[in-house]
Amino acid sequence: MPTSGGNAKLTWEGWKKLEQLKELGILSKKCFVAMSCSEDLSEIYEQGIKEAIIEVGYEPIFIEKEEHNEKICDLIIAEIRACKFLIVDVTGQRQNVYYEAGFAHGLG
Repeated sequence: MPTSGGNAKLTWEGWKKLEQLKELGILSKKCFVAMSCSEDLSEIYEQGIKEAIIEVGYEPIFIEKEEHNEKICDLIIAEIRACKFLIVDVTGQRQNVYYEAGFAHGLG
């Protein structure tokens, strides 16, 4: 496989497939984190989960830590769809965490 130079062409079908992969999150470098946003778990996220995700080359997405102006449910669904994988911490048994995990599971 050439590492530089050369010519490459992408067909229309190839572009459509690339867009499908992007929509499915297959090419994504994002990891969605579903967990309670309680203060007692903040350190676990910041120094454990977040650091581990970054260390392996992914971008952690934790909605409770993101600023947004959108309806939160729509934002969560969009971010889960855009991520390559999901990390779930069910400590505290928060209903939203189970929902997010179930939604991601339903995507495949």
